[in-house]
Amino acid sequence: MTGSTLGIEEEFLLVDAEGIPTPQSSALLAKLPSTFKPELRASQIEAVTPPRKTLAELRQDLLESREHLAVTAHELGVRVLPVGCPIRADDTLSDLTATDERHRGIHDLYAGSLRDYNVCACQVHVCVEDDDLAVAILNQVREWLPILVGLGVNSPFAHSVDTGFSSWRVIQQSRFPCSGLPPYSTSADQYEDRMSVLTSVGALFDERTSFWLARRSPRYPTIEFRVADAAATVDDAILQASLCRALVKTAIADLERGLTPIDFDDQCGSAAVWTAARYGLTGPSVDPVTGESLSATSRAAELFDYVSEALADAGDYDLTAQLLDEVEMHGTGAARQRKLAQGGLDALIDGIALPLGSESCQRGEKSA
Repeated sequence: MTGSTLGIEEEFLLVDAEGIPTPQSSALLAKLPSTFKPELRASQIEAVTPPRKTLAELRQDLLESREHLAVTAHELGVRVLPVGCPIRADDTLSDLTATDERHRGIHDLYAGSLRDYNVCACQVHVCVEDDDLAVAILNQVREWLPILVGLGVNSPFAHSVDTGFSSWRVIQQSRFPCSGLPPYSTSADQYEDRMSVLTSVGALFDERTSFWLARRSPRYPTIEFRVADAAATVDDAILQASLCRALVKTAIADLERGLTPIDFDDQCGSAAVWTAARYGLTGPSVDPVTGESLSATSRAAELFDYVSEALADAGDYDLTAQLLDEVEMHGTGAARQRKLAQGGLDALIDGIALPLGSESCQRGEKSA
């Protein structure tokens, strides 16, 4: 099972006709199956896939859940945006999920840090059952997390303006403890000890509130990649899933060959994450191991080369190459948002809202 099965959690923003977040998750959840979950804000909702062995199965799950969500939301006069941050100014962030005691506790702990925090991500889970192996894999993959951020950027707008960043979600998360790259850990015990200390001193509400871009899931026997903004399209989500699973399999192969994970400088790692959030694929990228700057597209090509054997073994090589080519040709979600926004924010919101029916599978740039 290790490294073979994977699943995705997709978070979506619920908005009214003007694109303003609206607290309608409870009404939606009452009409949706149990694969849909509440989030921190009542203007958010999460769709969870079961574990799958193939990308084709995962794709079908995503298509069906998006269509189900779009149709149900439409019946309630709600629009669903697959976007990392609200586009329009939002002054109503009192929409905490009121029935959830844990979410209320998080709100109380982080106080003003949450005042304008309303972000959505695409989270990929890859099965890794052994705790020590999971931590070793995290050490091995952490250098590649920034370029996964760059590939998954989809939140350039906030409060009705272009922030200048490609992922404002990542910048929003940097205000919290345990954000950015996961720290290097020598064992599962050290990883757990660190989590216990951070929780006991009050920096974390619980082990589920770490904001690291990858972590051992506190709920499932998986490594959880939290690098990407909410995926604009199913293709964008599948690309993240394919690369994340291939990274896990490649890390396992490296470990079996006796290759030691590199504990690089934390500041170079932070610079790599910041640069990826700033530029996506349209500018430079930082290699956190060497500290060198290179183009983001070159770094993406390095990642593809690094995991190519694992992609081929899984039968995912051709599809992943195609999806990477399409992102480089049409742009990331952030780039496609900016193209749509040339017609104004209404055109942007119209262009990215989940459509009804089979149109949900279309790539965002086809409406640009």
